Amino acid sequence: MRGRWPTLLALWLALPALRAEPLPQPLTLSGALALAADTHPDIRASLAARDLARAERDAVTASTAFEARLLADGRWVQPSTGGSGDLGGSGSELTSRNDSRVHLILSRQLYDFGRSAAETAAAEARSEAEDIRVEAARSAHRLRVMRDFFDVLLADLAFAEADEAMAIEFVRLERVENRHQLGQASDVALADQQFRYQRQRLRRYRAEADQRTTRARLAETLDRPGELPGDLVAPQLAEPPAELPELDVWIERALRDNPRLRALRAEAEAAREQLRAARYAGRPVLRGELRASDWAREFSTREKYRAGLVLDMPLYTGGRTDALRARARAKLDEVEARLAARESEIRQALREARERLRVLRAQRDQALSELELRDLRLDRARTLYDMEAVADLGNAMSDFSGARLREAQARYQMVLTRGEVALLLGDTGWTPLKPPP
Repeated sequence: MRGRWPTLLALWLALPALRAEPLPQPLTLSGALALAADTHPDIRASLAARDLARAERDAVTASTAFEARLLADGRWVQPSTGGSGDLGGSGSELTSRNDSRVHLILSRQLYDFGRSAAETAAAEARSEAEDIRVEAARSAHRLRVMRDFFDVLLADLAFAEADEAMAIEFVRLERVENRHQLGQASDVALADQQFRYQRQRLRRYRAEADQRTTRARLAETLDRPGELPGDLVAPQLAEPPAELPELDVWIERALRDNPRLRALRAEAEAAREQLRAARYAGRPVLRGELRASDWAREFSTREKYRAGLVLDMPLYTGGRTDALRARARAKLDEVEARLAARESEIRQALREARERLRVLRAQRDQALSELELRDLRLDRARTLYDMEAVADLGNAMSDFSGARLREAQARYQMVLTRGEVALLLGDTGWTPLKPPP
């Protein structure tokens, strides 16, 4: 049995990894988005805030609900031996040391002149705000998955371009070394080519490091730390619309549907209701109470049943009511200021996104034109077979890889910018993928 403990411990430590399904190979963008679950820390924090708001809402609702309590009091007393007052009890009861009692108390708040209604409305509004923030966090996380997925694809393209460039410089270095041995190349020419090769070699190492770091970041975003994705499939992206909507249309929709604005408006409504509750804090409270009791020692002054109405009217609170009102007013002012600031940020973000999309469209057109040119030059270089043409072929291949990288950068940046716009507009159903035929 002692020899089994290391094996059992290893299996126990491996249980989380065994429970989680491995990443699909190869990994597609739709597969990565499907893995964007609520287990990520950012979404878990938002869910925790939502659950806290719901718990506080339930607590406020329960504070005015029907309440039942059982109060048991076990006591030992020393009976008095003097006096002969008639308490209505027998002699054995009067001299008994057991003075235990039990009470069943039923109570409910009947009316508080609007305070509990305002507190309930405030709690409901806070809960609604956190519900909206959960959906906003999920949408933002999906966009983060897209960005990290595209970063991996770009890192692979950058590595391919750097690898080809290094291979070209290595071939050139071998040629210069051969000529140098024959006395046909100077020391300066050899040192210059060695420097060019080492520069491209460093670029390749950096590109290879980017491949690993971008994959690690994608794994963290997918909540799969340490499980680096292997091959990724470049997605089939939907073509962007030919014309962009007017900026005023975007702004109007964003100010209406943006989830963070909606959450702040709900939070402002909660602050207004809390201010109303604070204004009602000095009003009386009416409660109803029923009580059934039983005692070990019976006296005529001890009733079995009791029913009553209790009016609790505060006369002096020592400034606590004024402090509650001031705090509620300050909270409302703070939320309204955040709301106005967020509206300003959204308007500016939409302006910048619209201009960026226009620039990216021109950048992508240029990249497509360059890609077509590099492709034609690559085809021409492949038809040549002498030694000089081999170098031209290498240059053509490297230039084509660089053009392909720049086109992908422009294309993916356009997609991400459109995703940012969709997030600002509250369009939770937006997807960059081309619809199936």
